[in-house]
Amino acid sequence: MWSDLEESKRFVMLSASSLPLNPEMIKSVLGRIHHDKGTGAGDWASEWMAEGDRLYQENKQMEAYLCYSLGRFPYVSSPVRQKCLDKCLLTFNEWVFDLEVPVEKTQVHDRNGSIPVYLSGFGDPQKPVLIVMGGIFSLKEQWSSLLLLGPKLGFSVIVVEGPGVGENPLICQPESHKMISSLLDQLATRANVSQAYLVGMGFGGLLGIRAAIADSRIQGITAIETPLHYFFHDQRHWTQVPRIIKQTLAHQCRLDECLLPEYLREFAISKQEIRRLRIPLHYIFNLRDEIIPFEEKMFLLNHALNLELIELDDVHGSPHHQGEIQKYIPLTLLRQQKSGRTFIKALSYASLQLEKLKRKLGSLSSIHSSRY
Repeated sequence: MWSDLEESKRFVMLSASSLPLNPEMIKSVLGRIHHDKGTGAGDWASEWMAEGDRLYQENKQMEAYLCYSLGRFPYVSSPVRQKCLDKCLLTFNEWVFDLEVPVEKTQVHDRNGSIPVYLSGFGDPQKPVLIVMGGIFSLKEQWSSLLLLGPKLGFSVIVVEGPGVGENPLICQPESHKMISSLLDQLATRANVSQAYLVGMGFGGLLGIRAAIADSRIQGITAIETPLHYFFHDQRHWTQVPRIIKQTLAHQCRLDECLLPEYLREFAISKQEIRRLRIPLHYIFNLRDEIIPFEEKMFLLNHALNLELIELDDVHGSPHHQGEIQKYIPLTLLRQQKSGRTFIKALSYASLQLEKLKRKLGSLSSIHSSRY
């Protein structure tokens, strides 16, 4: 059984596959970490911060802020982790604004508090909206690729964290999906919020689906590794969920861990609710996912009415399919919007097929090498 520190290392290796960081650098930092209860050499947050500082001195701001983001992983629980988050925010803002990309940071007010968000591509009130929300681990700064790509696809982009993640001060609760409608309400004069689309990882996808069931302005959802129904109801599966996920959810829900199973049942989407979702739902499911139960796939196939299910032969985090996912997401957005951007659609589709081919050739090469 994994210790908490070993679980943290395993999850970082999985999530880091989606980040533009050198895998050997990540392994090197993880190899230097031996404890997680203090500061100095060998400490989780301190080692990631030191690596971030080194990269920052080399003018590698993007790599630096990503290292700082891993330093506060899985959430801020100490002064040194808070310092990592602070450095992540400062360095990200230096990096993104040095790119001279029209990105702004603002506060959106929900009935439960003020939520910091990044906006890009705003200015044309006729443009549709793309909302990007990560899961329980990922900071909004880790979604910079969609923040910068979205305007090129014709969207005004909002990147926001889930409740209790990073700078989002809200408590994660069954009504948390209402914060998405608050985003649309307050930005209604700056973009066409009646045509909103959402990309959500994990719990971000769950909140997006819940919001879309209640808010007709949301026209399409792309959900990646999202818990839906059985994750919350299958007690046998819950006993196998890694402790780091339970601890993180307890932190974000402001609950003792022992109270989570009963509380989380209120988050589950029912069969009747998913049937009310008539908009396009693109869902990425990993066949060997150790966190999202296999029954979620069957739940969608049996009850979702406008579904495109992508099955990947991978574990949670899709470490072996990141190239394809990064090409697939923009294509889903263009298809959901029924965009007339024929050339971009064709280019996105061709890029996706190329990534699939590269992965298959890589697999064949590995098999061939292992025979000799």
